Amino acid sequence: MSFYASGESLPQKFLVALRAILDENVPGRPARDCLDAMLARIVEVMGYHRVYLELLDLPVKNQRLSLSRGKEAFFGTPQGPGPIALGQTLATRRSLIIENMADHPDFYGRPAQELENLAFICVPVLVPGTEALGQRQAIGALCADAPKAPPVFLESQRDFMFTAAGVIAVTALRLQEEIVRPRTRPARPESEPNHEPLGKPKVIAVSKSMRLVLRQIEQAAQ
Repeated sequence: MSFYASGESLPQKFLVALRAILDENVPGRPARDCLDAMLARIVEVMGYHRVYLELLDLPVKNQRLSLSRGKEAFFGTPQGPGPIALGQTLATRRSLIIENMADHPDFYGRPAQELENLAFICVPVLVPGTEALGQRQAIGALCADAPKAPPVFLESQRDFMFTAAGVIAVTALRLQEEIVRPRTRPARPESEPNHEPLGKPKVIAVSKSMRLVLRQIEQAAQ
């Protein structure tokens, strides 16, 4: 079933996807694993062909960490957001929608079926709190190969991806901290009983940026 043929409305679909992303932001779980799982859930819930996450200055300064999830490309065919579209998003810190992949040089060489059926959406991953201050500091970009649709639908998905990027930004900053200052946990004394619950860990949102994301989710559900 295609994304647009499902019985859920777009706001419902976005809400389900955002909750799925938040569920993967598990305290104590390595941030890299959380990011991989978040991308997988976006593909699963939204039905995107593929999603990409580019993070700047990771694992070291002036390098990039590239993550992606979705359908595998045919051997030898190009894959990824492309340097022009990605560079434009990072430079301007503004979103980009390409309604027809076949019209953009970044996607030359892609299989004909992808060029005919896919659009491209890319949004910046902003440092939490900087957009409200007018600084709009970007630490990366979140992109998706999405099914073609009328502009109004693609714009709605762009807005969803902005919110998803806000959740991802919090985890990306945690990944930076884990790389720069690896956390070492003291060993638990053998005599100390373990009172931790065995159930699934729950996301605890305490930061101002995460509260803003949760508020956006609540508004989308109304």
